[in-house]
Amino acid sequence: MGLFRKKFSERLAAQAFVQDVIRGAEESWPAIVDAYSRVLGSDISRLRTDHNASFEFGMACLAVQAAPLPNLFPTKQARRLVDHILAILSLREYHGDALQTFQTYFDAWHDAVRRADTPLTAVVSLLYDRLHLDVMIESRGKKHRHPVTLLALEDSVLRCGGGWWKHTSQEYRLFKL
Repeated sequence: MGLFRKKFSERLAAQAFVQDVIRGAEESWPAIVDAYSRVLGSDISRLRTDHNASFEFGMACLAVQAAPLPNLFPTKQARRLVDHILAILSLREYHGDALQTFQTYFDAWHDAVRRADTPLTAVVSLLYDRLHLDVMIESRGKKHRHPVTLLALEDSVLRCGGGWWKHTSQEYRLFKL
């Protein structure tokens, strides 16, 4: 570690992060849907091949994995890394709504932190709603998101790209171009 870590530009690190997490989300999404369908006994298989569903999942994963940047890097560097992520998501090669969708999940995280709520639950609740999951339970005459589904989604979001920035910060010394 220390002085002899490999060097990596912030911009290239952000690009690798976006590509790795999106690829991981797309590859794992069908298996995640299959597992949820079995556990819940609910047919959500329509989401298995829904490109928009895997896209939403990927953007939620990106936002959750980008949120701890200020804890891993100096403030200015963390801000530059987020700016690089935003610039990359605005490129034409990504889904037309990638930047806005990522920002929605990223804002949900930070809004929850400001309210002293659980940020991961805020992001996953938003994903739950945007996927139009109707797996609900009823309690005292009110319908609520199914807690098992929320926990399973939280686990899946955390696993997708989990630790990417921590590993990168330990393996590489990021430099500004």
